[in-house]
Amino acid sequence: MVDQRVVEERLQKLEEYVKILRELQKVAKSDFLSDPRIYGSTERFLQLAIECVLDVGNHIIASEGLQKPNEYKEIPLILASKEIIPEKFSDLMFNMAKFRNLLVHDYMKIDREEVYRILHSHLDDFRAFAMLIEKFLSKKKN
Repeated sequence: MVDQRVVEERLQKLEEYVKILRELQKVAKSDFLSDPRIYGSTERFLQLAIECVLDVGNHIIASEGLQKPNEYKEIPLILASKEIIPEKFSDLMFNMAKFRNLLVHDYMKIDREEVYRILHSHLDDFRAFAMLIEKFLSKKKN
């Protein structure tokens, strides 16, 4: 059974991280690209937000007794296969997991322009994920 407290705590953290990222969106692109404190903070808070998404997904998978993922990028595929998230959203989550792996393991290859693009075009994906999970949880209650 899904522990709502665990999910809610992670979704609250996700909201907190997205709020910080929204503030970082206000930074001029030239400052973003040249100041390691700014782009480094952005990278870290994106990583933390993605970790929240993956943790929630993994918790649901374990709680529902679904196939255990071998890699983070399998989490959205499993969630979509059980219609917990739509298949289209699974693609977004898959890309989040790939980006998380880049941030953690291939940090020498990080493109600041790409981080800036993600910051300005994908923050709403986190809110969409939270809404999908809240919808799933409300169905489980009924």
